Amino acid sequence: MLVLIVLLSLLILVSGCVPGGSDKSGDSDTKTTTENEDGSEVSPIPKIGQDQPYYNFYNKVAINQTKAEVASALGVEPVMDTDSSYTYNDPATGFGVNVIYSAGDLVTTKILMAPVGGGEWIKLSTATVTESQVSSIVEGMTYEQVKSILGGDGLELGAMIYPGSKDAVIYTLMWMNPDFSSISVAFDGNTGKVLMAEFGNPPA
Repeated sequence: MLVLIVLLSLLILVSGCVPGGSDKSGDSDTKTTTENEDGSEVSPIPKIGQDQPYYNFYNKVAINQTKAEVASALGVEPVMDTDSSYTYNDPATGFGVNVIYSAGDLVTTKILMAPVGGGEWIKLSTATVTESQVSSIVEGMTYEQVKSILGGDGLELGAMIYPGSKDAVIYTLMWMNPDFSSISVAFDGNTGKVLMAEFGNPPA
């Protein structure tokens, strides 16, 4: 579960600050607000490729949804993993979603799960990235600034609630090479701004 490891490592690295600077209510995991506190326009977190069937199950799961609502929306029995997360596989596509629930059975994390090889999903990422580019991606950048550095669009890999908040959401986007090496960038869901970036080597 390489993608889960990458996503959780990003969460640990951004744990020094709450996204958006506050515990805001009323936000969802499908949009950002339209303005920052200073009135400037928020940089949106794009949904590249999410009209494709790869995201079918992922899109049906929402942050703070109940376990019962997830089961109803997906209609399949999940597999419980050793980390106590649940993976729901879409038999129609081979793709799925890995979900972590709170003690109250609310979705706190969702991660897109790709079958071995990644299928056509990886090809949606239109950049070739290298480890040296990570140092150019700094906290506070917009998605468009990151895109200009990396040369193309990234793909949403996961969304999670920041620990200790009710609905401050962190989104992780990946820019992936065909060998599965990648740059992962965590974005604040309220502002659309970069929290941090990390390079991931291909699996051994």
